[in-house]
Amino acid sequence: QAFVSQRAQSQGDEDLHEWKHNWIHQQMMLLEDEFTSKQSFRVAIGTYNVNGRRPVREDGTADDLSAWLRSEAYPEAPDLIVIGFQELDLSREAFVFADTKREEEWDACLQAALPTDATYVKLTSRQLVGMLIMVYIKTDWQDDVLQVDSDAVGCGLMGVLGNKGAVSVSLTIRDTTLCFVASHLAAHDDAIARRNQDFNTICQRLGFDRSKDAIRTIMDHDYLFWLGDLNYRISAPDQDVKRWGVLRHLGSLLKHDQLAEQRRRGLAFLHFEEGTITFPPTYKYDLGTSMFDTSEKMRAPAYTDRILYYTFPERTSSLIEVDCLEYTSAHDITISDHKPVRAVFDIAIAVVDADKYKDTNLRIIRKLDAMENSAMPVTEIDQHQLDFGAVRYRHKKQQTIVLSNLGQVPARFFFSTEHLTENCLPDWLHVEPREGLLISGDSVKLKFTLNLTLQDAALLNNGQDSLSVIVVLKIDNGKDYFLTVSGCFTPTFLCRTLYDMVFMDKPAREYPLEPLERQGLGMQLPKEIWLMADYLFQHQGLNASLFSAPGSSEEIEAVLDSLDTSLTFPEDVSVDAVASALYITLNSLAEPVIPFSAYQRCLDCAHNRMLANQVIAELPVVSSTTFIYLVALLREVVASAGSKRHDIIHTLAAIFAPVILKPPSPDRSQQIQGSRVHGDVSRTVDTGYGHLAEASMKASRFLGSFLESVEEEV
Repeated sequence: QAFVSQRAQSQGDEDLHEWKHNWIHQQMMLLEDEFTSKQSFRVAIGTYNVNGRRPVREDGTADDLSAWLRSEAYPEAPDLIVIGFQELDLSREAFVFADTKREEEWDACLQAALPTDATYVKLTSRQLVGMLIMVYIKTDWQDDVLQVDSDAVGCGLMGVLGNKGAVSVSLTIRDTTLCFVASHLAAHDDAIARRNQDFNTICQRLGFDRSKDAIRTIMDHDYLFWLGDLNYRISAPDQDVKRWGVLRHLGSLLKHDQLAEQRRRGLAFLHFEEGTITFPPTYKYDLGTSMFDTSEKMRAPAYTDRILYYTFPERTSSLIEVDCLEYTSAHDITISDHKPVRAVFDIAIAVVDADKYKDTNLRIIRKLDAMENSAMPVTEIDQHQLDFGAVRYRHKKQQTIVLSNLGQVPARFFFSTEHLTENCLPDWLHVEPREGLLISGDSVKLKFTLNLTLQDAALLNNGQDSLSVIVVLKIDNGKDYFLTVSGCFTPTFLCRTLYDMVFMDKPAREYPLEPLERQGLGMQLPKEIWLMADYLFQHQGLNASLFSAPGSSEEIEAVLDSLDTSLTFPEDVSVDAVASALYITLNSLAEPVIPFSAYQRCLDCAHNRMLANQVIAELPVVSSTTFIYLVALLREVVASAGSKRHDIIHTLAAIFAPVILKPPSPDRSQQIQGSRVHGDVSRTVDTGYGHLAEASMKASRFLGSFLESVEEEV
């Protein structure tokens, strides 16, 4: 069997002894049943959308959550308890600050409701805006926890803010890894595709052990549980859904359940399983009651709150067992307009027998020794050149080379970078695996991924770099392969400075890949930015819902491509796609609208509008003009918001401040050539400024101050 190593921790040459060790470890994993036994482990999982409510009654006493956390059917205290909350905090401050006092309140309430026949310790927690995951473990198991990690992903407004998304925890208990994902997906009955998109985004972006070269994904665990307000509804007429809910016709409700349908079609939660639903819908109820919504909106009931577990289709290990003992809701808890849900699982934790492990290990070592002899490795590759053709910014491309071991001995391979500048591959090229060991008769696919960063594209636009490199694939004690990797960069208006863009009077594709010739005075504003803003003006796109959701990926790419090729727009393109393209353009500038040199001054005067105006006035003309134009555009959006204008100001500032006002790179020498210091605007950035959240809040406040008055002259 082939063994392909993880990327080596050291940049130096590893001897064959270490690669043998890695292969032996892989073989041991295949034979783990011979030296590993199982120990039963009970996990209780709960999820609750609390609708911003606090667990405190009017008389000041805490709400009793024991009906949620304690199972009458399975009274034995669980070994691990995982709780996920959604809409913990609906305040504006929750978008800015990393956490609030709400966690402490709910933690105290949970601690009081935990099973009384065992002692628990809070192991970890992770919060993102209104989403919170908390993990409690029996003290009997505390010393068996070898690793704890967490991560969070926001996929709310514009696909980045944390009002929707997920928080996750990764645990290693003895020799078993567990992952818990607590999510809050897109709302509304008809937003099925957006919920599916949120699910896929979370799967792709969550990761652990980020300090290492190989990030552990949620799928790189023995067990994976997913909980939360998934927001899938019942696809049937509201009157039927309400009648079925009142009459407890669960079969009729579940027959039209959106989540079940998406799972059947393989569009979301593929290979996930769920316990049998025997409880009424968990949403939506009148506050303080168990009566379905009687408000003016009369929301139809739905099973929005779910707990699922993943079944790995390619795993055959008998050590992995999941038994869902209970799946129910705490119907009598009436704090929120949702009902809390609980599931109880029995799983198996691996326990290694040291003596049996040693015996198996010795047998595998003898097997490897028997395979080795003095012959040289005999290998071949299926191609020596990789031509990626036309390469565009934001478009990742992949190709593979197959390396085969035709000889009788293991062949260790690795990529050498000694001949390259800075002894490493260019940033735009990633190769995996970088190193590995091939047993006789096996082969491995070497995946080459070409993916341009903003810095890469900026240099390529100006002809300061090229997509061409010789990669050396070495075989230990064998031959070297010299692989040519190349591509042809497609010019784009993205990843340029504003100063360059105002001198571009024709589509970007018509410019050669060389430094731009700046002739004449140039325009006051980049043409592409003006065209997108004008499109939004002309198509009544400047309303309060603008920038609330991204356009489709296909439409966005079509807009950017049309601007690159003809400075026009595709026919009947949506305003959401144009708005998203504008956002991407601003985020892709080689230097942001407000130059790096003015960043600290903007933060310092975030509370003083007069000083803020002065900073903008002192910017280079193209920077100040572009900023003023964007502010005017956003003010039109604010003006259409009516009574919700303050909420819109807060949202727009949170979305656009991070792209208009970016902190400078710690190493200014790494910034794009063409960025420059302009007169009095230059000022040293305070590298000890403080917590990132505080800087982000000041940046939002700075931009928000310009949006406050829609009547004021810009």
